[in-house]
Amino acid sequence: SYVPDQRGVLKLNLLHTAFPNLTEKQAEALRTQDTATEALLIERSQVEHYQGLWGESIVQIGEYHDNISLARAEAKAMVDKLYGFNEGLVLLKPTQADASTRFRFTRAGAVSYFAGGDPTFPADRGFARRPWSKVRFSNEAILIDGGRATASGNCFLTEPGGIEVEFEYTMHYFRDIDGRLRIDVHHISIPYDAKEEDYSVGAVAAAGEAASEAVEQIREGFDPSWIVPGIFCVAAAATLIYFGGCWDRHTNRYL
Repeated sequence: SYVPDQRGVLKLNLLHTAFPNLTEKQAEALRTQDTATEALLIERSQVEHYQGLWGESIVQIGEYHDNISLARAEAKAMVDKLYGFNEGLVLLKPTQADASTRFRFTRAGAVSYFAGGDPTFPADRGFARRPWSKVRFSNEAILIDGGRATASGNCFLTEPGGIEVEFEYTMHYFRDIDGRLRIDVHHISIPYDAKEEDYSVGAVAAAGEAASEAVEQIREGFDPSWIVPGIFCVAAAATLIYFGGCWDRHTNRYL
């Protein structure tokens, strides 16, 4: 309600706002919508259950490590059940693959990764056909955003002899149109160990010095009277190839 003040300017002297009184049909529609939204939410326990299904499938494929046809049949069933290739794009990064097929986006590429046997991916031997006797996940974190979830952590696969092999993984899950969880991002890799490879400035410099000394010793040890002078060339070439550098004749140093 508005009234004029002493100067004739309208002022507000009554304010009333409220939600409309919904009909029973409208109220029921809202309740149904809220229930459907809640049903789409992914819970941590569901992600963990799904990881268990993935592990069981890996072990099952390995049961047929000596029968490529049966192994591929199991792999196809696994991919169709757990991955979202029928829903849209899936990003799959194999643990082991050659340079030309290390990023995959097709069902065929996923099946080959797990079971091998596809001439399009000749380097695949079947990750699940190793075989493995047990799979377990150790989640570092699970990020849940409504009907989507991303899990990252360590995955431990056990060989038949009892040796447990550690991998690192990140997987993204979503619900399909039927409400079932699917994977649309898969990345499993071997953990990096800094102790195995030292690329520090000091290590590179030390390798370069060692290479320089090795080449210099070869140069000093060369005798033109050798019956097979090519020995010098082969030894020098082997040293250069091993250390990945070259000899600078201007500075008389290994680069």
